[in-house]
Amino acid sequence: MSKLYHRAITYGTFDLFHIGHLKLLNRIASLADEVIVAVSSDEFNALKNKKCTIPFEQRSEIVAALRVVTKVIKEDNWEQK
Repeated sequence: MSKLYHRAITYGTFDLFHIGHLKLLNRIASLADEVIVAVSSDEFNALKNKKCTIPFEQRSEIVAALRVVTKVIKEDNWEQK
């Protein structure tokens, strides 16, 4: 069955990954064939006055391990949105 969208992208820090993150990504996957997740870099979070518990590389790896995620990219500036 074809989904409503071919591709969808979402943005987030995904620090301390929790059930809300999982539900969000599963919902997006129910609507789109491809799910691209832009994970905020540590440097970009610092610009937003956010401090991460888990480093970017590990947060990206956690998100990429989900079967519903097609691709993970780095979010490192406001212009990406």
